[in-house]
Amino acid sequence: MPLIKHTREAMNNVWKDIQNEISINHLAVREKPIIERYKAKLVSKGFCEILIPIK
Repeated sequence: MPLIKHTREAMNNVWKDIQNEISINHLAVREKPIIERYKAKLVSKGFCEILIPIK
């Protein structure tokens, strides 16, 4: 996934839409944790990342 704005609204939208995006793109999620990553460099610019392990 691309960088995500680090706002409550943006994060809620990601979690609300993630399963649909995975399905539309014919992807499968591996049996690994999904990680919200908050690197200081990104957060200082108002962004974060969500790492999704794809098969």
